[in-house]
Amino acid sequence: PAGHSAKQKYLGVARTMKEYEDTHYERWLEHVEAVLPGLMKHTVLVKVESTPQHPTPTPSNTVVVIRDRLNSGDLMPHMSSMMAPTGFEYALNFSDDLSEIILETKYMEQLGFPVPELARSVALQEEKFISYQDGIRKCLQRYQACIASLAPAETELLDDHIKFLRRVLKPGMKRLNWNSLGIQDFINKCEQALSKFESLSSQIQKNASDIDERLHTICSAVLFKQPPPKPGCDLPEAKEFFEFQSIHRSMVLNALARKYHAIGPLLIKMEGLVVYTNSGKSPRLKSYYAHWEKKIFDAIIKMVNGNLANLAYHMLSSTKPLFTVETLLSAP
Repeated sequence: PAGHSAKQKYLGVARTMKEYEDTHYERWLEHVEAVLPGLMKHTVLVKVESTPQHPTPTPSNTVVVIRDRLNSGDLMPHMSSMMAPTGFEYALNFSDDLSEIILETKYMEQLGFPVPELARSVALQEEKFISYQDGIRKCLQRYQACIASLAPAETELLDDHIKFLRRVLKPGMKRLNWNSLGIQDFINKCEQALSKFESLSSQIQKNASDIDERLHTICSAVLFKQPPPKPGCDLPEAKEFFEFQSIHRSMVLNALARKYHAIGPLLIKMEGLVVYTNSGKSPRLKSYYAHWEKKIFDAIIKMVNGNLANLAYHMLSSTKPLFTVETLLSAP
């Protein structure tokens, strides 16, 4: 009797466990058949909105979010994203639910449960999906680095080229989903477009750095300089002092003029890179020309103000004399 009772309890527990197993299997089956087709129809990219007032959690490794400072898009609800400034972002739209279904399908088959044909097909493509995610993630990270590295004036200058990049990315938000056969071609086109843009932006930034270096030389120029002392004489005579200042100032200004005249060819070179002309008068670079004109004007103003302040200090405030004056008194 005791053994029979134990056997019945064992069989009761087994039946309960089987019922529990069957119930959860049926729920899983219904869930997969209901959501998997829709998940596979998600576009590979999506745009999400980000605001600094409402930061969102850090994403899992299946989601990469990239800010686009120049364009707008539709808000995709319930999409994980990284905290970013106000604007729109590009996100890799591979759902965590899809990753879970792939993993669960593999385990279900190992346990001997029948799985839907679509789930089996998706699970068999796991490596391919991982490769696609890695490729798209790297493209988005490169895009982020390119856009983030641009100064506001460079962003405006390269607006047409940035729009071209967005056109390359657009199929990932409009046409391509995880059923598509052209995802690898999409990744290849993105990589090619990004390489071209990276090369262009690098050349623009190098030329801009060269111009900035010249402007730094202009604004830090010293126009007034104390003549070198002569042996046996501490201070120069007044005539000698002012002649030295005139010669020194002419030498410095001539060197600065050469620096200034070298800026024009650099701007023309950038015009050739961006709009493929070399006129120096391209309407599409009007705001960029104005940007550098203002910086040149500011550099000259800073140079003049700094040198006048330095001269005023030595002439009026300093207790150290600058030159000597010989006087001759004659009786009336």
